[in-house]
Amino acid sequence: MLNLLAESLSKLTGEGTRFASIVDLAKRSGVGKSTIDRAKKCQTVLGLDNLEAIATASGFQAWQLICPDFDPKAPPRLMTAEDRLKQWPLDGIIDLEAFADLPAGDLEDIREYVDMKVRKTAAFPGKSVA
Repeated sequence: MLNLLAESLSKLTGEGTRFASIVDLAKRSGVGKSTIDRAKKCQTVLGLDNLEAIATASGFQAWQLICPDFDPKAPPRLMTAEDRLKQWPLDGIIDLEAFADLPAGDLEDIREYVDMKVRKTAAFPGKSVA
């Protein structure tokens, strides 16, 4: 986790980034310059209060700063229930692009079959439906 935060701090401070320097981030966040510098060098663990202050000053949530491959221009986001519904449920089993290329009639047949299986499963929870 130290490395992840250090990488995020490096991506937030310096020329061409959100903060021109560690000093700038320290002023805006209220966290000491030396504390930020040590965290950027993996020499200390930030307390949650300091992590939250840095995140808030940066326009992010604290958890985002400790995500792998943090990108300030495309920050990580939590998946919503709607996002989960949009995911391809057969990933690794059936190729989505090949599935999408099926004729419309076949897609409708598959939709009807899946709908029927879901309704049967809902009618008999806990039982295997053939």
